[in-house]
Amino acid sequence: MSKLGVLIARDFNTRIRGGAYILMTVLGVLLIVGLAFGPHIFSKIRDSFQSDAVELLVVDNTGYMYPLVAQVAEERGPAAEVRGELIDATGMPGVGDASFGKWAAQALADSGKDGILIIDEAGQDSYSPAAFTAVLYDTSNIILNDSIQNFLNTVVRRANADRLNLTLNEIALLWASAPMRLQQLTTGIAGEQASTKEVAEESKALSMVLAYFLLFVLYMALILYGNMIATGVAEEKSNRIMEIMVSTVRPIELMTGKIVGIGLLGLLQFGIWIATGLGLSVLGRSGILKNALGVPEVTLLPMDLLIWFGVFFVLGFILYATLFAAGGASVSRVEDVNQVSTMILMLVVVAFFVAYYSFINPNSSLSVVCSMIPWLSPMVMFSRIALGDPPVVEIVTSLVLLVVAIIGSMWVAARIYRVGVLMYGKRPGLKEILRYVREP
Repeated sequence: MSKLGVLIARDFNTRIRGGAYILMTVLGVLLIVGLAFGPHIFSKIRDSFQSDAVELLVVDNTGYMYPLVAQVAEERGPAAEVRGELIDATGMPGVGDASFGKWAAQALADSGKDGILIIDEAGQDSYSPAAFTAVLYDTSNIILNDSIQNFLNTVVRRANADRLNLTLNEIALLWASAPMRLQQLTTGIAGEQASTKEVAEESKALSMVLAYFLLFVLYMALILYGNMIATGVAEEKSNRIMEIMVSTVRPIELMTGKIVGIGLLGLLQFGIWIATGLGLSVLGRSGILKNALGVPEVTLLPMDLLIWFGVFFVLGFILYATLFAAGGASVSRVEDVNQVSTMILMLVVVAFFVAYYSFINPNSSLSVVCSMIPWLSPMVMFSRIALGDPPVVEIVTSLVLLVVAIIGSMWVAARIYRVGVLMYGKRPGLKEILRYVREP
């Protein structure tokens, strides 16, 4: 085995057994499985939150709203959020009185109901004919509160419809949603071969969830593996191992071996996740999961998006790995690595937030410009590809600029690395680093 191969194997084998690496790999697999089974899981979760209608005692101080409450509950049948029983409120203290709590507690204890709904006349400036007060044992249940609110909204709409002499069909017409289809227009190069493509809301939502997950994976990979490279170089320097290694191999081989060895760890993780997605897709198409687990459908992960993730993962990692390697070579102690890494991590954080902004408008001016900046493009251009349809010329330009930046960064990092690996003592300033780059 060549010297470079030995260096690559050394960095790969010493880190692949680490608990953090294994844990992150397993978590990634679980997340891929979660994305594939997402619709089925969310359906089960939604069904688990659905509960029986809340039973309320109703105090109607208006004299005309309770029949509407009962009518809406009857029309909704088993799906009704609220069921009310009208009671005589003679002698009931006001809601603001000190004795009201005692009266409410006794009324609920005697009836076994879940709460009390008090209906009063609304103010003249209100669009609602009535104002409602719900007295519940637990007001922290947001789902329950929203269910009651939605039910009462329907009651108020029904009351307003009666005031305007509107029928149920006329109410439905007023609340009808506008049917809208999305068509993505693709003009090609110079407007040739123009075509349109239907965009389904379900696929758009899946692309957004998957894009955010992969973007977060890319963000974490650059941080974790970049710090791993910088820390590894600093540890070898502080242990004086570097002095022995440079006597047999060139500094550029040391840097390349560390970048490739640690980079292979990331590619192995990515390969495991891709294999998981492919396996679930094959099982979903074959119907095995439906027959064995009763899962009606498995969301098929878009392979083109995974391929683009692999491209930007590799190129983005190489670009930032060279910077982290040069940063690790410029310090003498492991404790000083964070000072150097922080400056590089600022670029990663900026790239992540711009990419996240691109989720809202992938083709905005900010997204387009940042997708051409090599240190931001691995995340930003990936987000644009995942959620939009950027022109081919912009994708090619972004990739070319990224490759050029990688070549330039490797050249600069190699010149810093060859001097920095044998430099101890005070951390060099910017002027010294620039002198290392200029020196032949």
